[in-house]
Amino acid sequence: MGGRGTFASGVNVKYTYMTVSFIEGVKVLAGLEGKHGLPEEAHSSTAYIKLKPDGTFHEMRIYDKDHYLICELAYHKEPNLRKDGKPVL
Repeated sequence: MGGRGTFASGVNVKYTYMTVSFIEGVKVLAGLEGKHGLPEEAHSSTAYIKLKPDGTFHEMRIYDKDHYLICELAYHKEPNLRKDGKPVL
């Protein structure tokens, strides 16, 4: 998968994700060469999942029939919402 779009300004974009597994038929993506967020638009799936390095849930994005993001579920720290450092769903 390309980085937030596979074809930019007529140039192929280097892959920034790879599928590492599936959970209930949903692709689990891992970033290549450092950190990553999930794609803003889907390329071939209706949803993608990102796990934390320890294998626990971090984020899931769900896309509509036109591959645009419609829902995001995340479980991570949000300092503006919780000052105690605990994750927020």
